Amino acid sequence: MGMSTPEPRIRPAAKALILKDGRFLVIKEVIDGKDIWDLPGGKIEYGESAEETVLREVKEEVGLDVDVERCIGYYWFIREGDGMQIVALAFQCQSTNTEVDLTKNPAKENITEHHWVTAEAFQSPSYDAADTLKALLKHIR
Repeated sequence: MGMSTPEPRIRPAAKALILKDGRFLVIKEVIDGKDIWDLPGGKIEYGESAEETVLREVKEEVGLDVDVERCIGYYWFIREGDGMQIVALAFQCQSTNTEVDLTKNPAKENITEHHWVTAEAFQSPSYDAADTLKALLKHIR
């Protein structure tokens, strides 16, 4: 009996592109010892809409309340470590407040930094992010 290939695992996620003065918020999370820059957001829970996920995750991760305006597209990546494919719907959001707070974080994710960046600046190699995310951001206005 040969080794069977494990069933591919795909996880849906919802992410927030929070706009402020021509910039958007990115966070740095340490995953398996590697710094990853991404948009705030996370796994869509069973029975939850993508918009509900954005509201919950943004509040948990960065302490902001946002208004979800529209879906601007999606990006995806294969997560190092466990090989999970993440498919992330990206939503343009506006925030009623802009004071980011990384200290609450009830899920205890290892989020260490945040920046407000332009789409152009985020293309630089210093931001290690999914190429598919960088490609999506070229289309924001």
